[in-house]
Amino acid sequence: MTNPVWLKRGSLRRPGFVILLLCGFSFADVTCTPTTPVSNQSRTDMKHRAPGLRNVSVNQTSVPEMLNWPNPTKIVKISGSPIDTRETQAFTLNGDLWHVKIEGNDCDFHLEVSGPGDSSSADRVIVEVAQGPAFTQIRNLLIDALMNAGEGDLRNSKSLDLSQPLPIQVTGFAFFDAFHYSRSNPKRGHGHGTSAVGTIWELHPVWQLSVRTGTRPTLATGGAHAVMGEPGGAAPEGVFDFAISRSFLEKLEGGNSITQL
Repeated sequence: MTNPVWLKRGSLRRPGFVILLLCGFSFADVTCTPTTPVSNQSRTDMKHRAPGLRNVSVNQTSVPEMLNWPNPTKIVKISGSPIDTRETQAFTLNGDLWHVKIEGNDCDFHLEVSGPGDSSSADRVIVEVAQGPAFTQIRNLLIDALMNAGEGDLRNSKSLDLSQPLPIQVTGFAFFDAFHYSRSNPKRGHGHGTSAVGTIWELHPVWQLSVRTGTRPTLATGGAHAVMGEPGGAAPEGVFDFAISRSFLEKLEGGNSITQL
């Protein structure tokens, strides 16, 4: 049997969603070695928090709302603990993806997202998918979605500017990237993404990603204790765990439905 995957009750019947049941199989992430060791990265304990913690509050937010989040009262660039109460919360965000970059110092995927329907010149926020086994399935979902949309292959290019936006939904921790804070430009900071990024606030790490291509959104969730099903759904109530065998997945791939098995 495989390791158990947490699923929200009834999520397998949710119409219009392709649920990725990723149970210990291997995937081909990008090849990247961080130029800065994890232990030496700025605010590393906050950047590398475990995904899908059950005791975290998950709230809905938007790109305009994040752009208006005030900076922390006291900014500590090396703090390994929250410097603002917002950093103790997680948020779900809908938006249009315009730019993706693999950052060399930590190998994270930096996603620049505008509000849904906004132009490529609109202000954006950054959401980041960290490197590591807990996030591999999310990273591969994004790689495949970009390739299927004809926007390029992140395994061959470290930075992509999309010709057409890719609608996504993400859930992750609020994180103030204090390393990029600048007194001369306290809101946008310095060296923080492209010139379109309008705030130092991020969602980082992102542990749930839904990509809509055509009419079907595809969902991937990272972490051993994450909840899969409704995007942004992280409530432990009504959740159960079970293990999924390889033969079960093979039957699904053969065209059988859940009710036929």
